[in-house]
Amino acid sequence: MGGVQRATKFARYLPDFGWQPHIITVKDIYYYAFDKTLLKEVCHLPISRAGSLDPARLARIFQLKKASSSVRPAAIGAANKTGGPIAAAKIFRRVFYPDSKILWTPFAERHIRRKMKKTEFHAIYSTSPPVSAHLLAAKSGLPWIADFRDYWSSGDRIYAPTEWHKRKSQKIMSKITERASKIIAVSEPIAETIRSFASEENRDKVVVIPNGFDPADFEDVQPIKFDRFTISYLGSITQKSSPGMLFDVIDALFREQPEWREEIQFYFVGKHFEFNPDSVPVSMRDIVHFQDYVPHNESLAYALGSQALLFLRSKDINKGMMTGKIFEYLGTGKPILALVPKHISAHELLRKMPNCYIAEPDQPALIRTALGDLLREHFGRTPDPRGSRDTPDYLLPYVRQKQTEQLANLLNECVGA
Repeated sequence: MGGVQRATKFARYLPDFGWQPHIITVKDIYYYAFDKTLLKEVCHLPISRAGSLDPARLARIFQLKKASSSVRPAAIGAANKTGGPIAAAKIFRRVFYPDSKILWTPFAERHIRRKMKKTEFHAIYSTSPPVSAHLLAAKSGLPWIADFRDYWSSGDRIYAPTEWHKRKSQKIMSKITERASKIIAVSEPIAETIRSFASEENRDKVVVIPNGFDPADFEDVQPIKFDRFTISYLGSITQKSSPGMLFDVIDALFREQPEWREEIQFYFVGKHFEFNPDSVPVSMRDIVHFQDYVPHNESLAYALGSQALLFLRSKDINKGMMTGKIFEYLGTGKPILALVPKHISAHELLRKMPNCYIAEPDQPALIRTALGDLLREHFGRTPDPRGSRDTPDYLLPYVRQKQTEQLANLLNECVGA
């Protein structure tokens, strides 16, 4: 859950740069995955949890009435079947505006008002999605930094399902660019989209702080020991990150070079939305393994034990796509097989990095070449996790502590410090 990690790491490291965070979030909701271990990052900070009437919160309340609170929250729908959470999210985007979390904001606003009566606050930071968090922050009257982890614009087909949504989003984006003291985006294409809604004098407010990784996360993680060359994918599988084409290429490769089949395996760690594991070619089912969602430190154990990591994005993904997973992959120091289109920011980043083997996701011949190059150059090598090794200079801009320092500097500018 990269979005959670971004805000969590900012909160964890802001005190190192003179800022004391107070966190406002929602009470427990019904969701497809939870990682309570991430709370250790911010358990020393004040955290307020507000109620909500949004569907995810109501579903959680209903669940608690039906079962004991010790039951692990499940997905909205069947987690590993077509539909489920993704289908529900699409419905909610049409019914609630700008998103279902607008039904959380009245409760959260009361928490904020009560806190402001007891404590002097100097600035407020909000992060989206959900965009409702920005609308809430705008009401505080404090110097305000709005962080966009993803697109939310009239031009984006995901978040503007109708013309009505388009017109409303244009107005809201214009208001955000006018009222926010600073606006952060995770990639330059997203920043450019936001600037398109701003007046000329407000465009300089928009800056880029990309996602990143924390070297401290790799400390004390024991890599999983695999008995063969292992390529792992960490994260959810959706229509925009399907390994189907890769499986076809590997199946053909093994028919030509059957000796490799006994030496290579693949792990997919996470939820599998809109993807049926039964679609894996029969000849590969004993070497393609699917592991359900695991806590963050356990996923790093898979990453550090693997000989290579897989990154997937489809041809129709948005240009500014830049997930936190990319940077965590880079932080491991492992070779990366990236099947990504040339037009997205992730491709631009990875082509500059060592040990990245890149191919267009819909070009079997190019995928075959990239996979073959990776195997020839790294097959038989001993895994070399970055672990406690020094972070190379080219990755320093993506270290969470460095990025938090950038955020702290922006906060200082906002308050005139």
